[in-house]
Amino acid sequence: MQEKDTNELEQELGRTHLNDYVQYALKNKESMISDATSFSSYMKGIMRQRGISQQTAFLKAYLNDMVTNCYQVRSIPASGTSSFESAMQQD
Repeated sequence: MQEKDTNELEQELGRTHLNDYVQYALKNKESMISDATSFSSYMKGIMRQRGISQQTAFLKAYLNDMVTNCYQVRSIPASGTSSFESAMQQD
C-alpha cells in the first residue's frame, strides 16, 4: 500500500464521519506515524515550513502566558480578596 502525505490524510479525515474513524485509521495505518516522538516531529516540520524557529514559538508562548497572568493579577481587588470572598465574609 502506498503511504499518503499529511495533506491527503487531513482531506480524507475531513470527509470521514465519526462512526467511520476506526475504518479510516485501519485503512491509513501505514501512513500514520506511531512512535513516541511523532507529535514533536510533526510540529517541528510545520514550524520549518512556516519559517518559525522553536525559540520564537517558545518566546511567544511565554509572553502570552505573562500577559494572561498580568491581567489575572490586576483583576484581584486591592483588599486581596475576591468579591465572592468579600460577600461570604459579610454574612
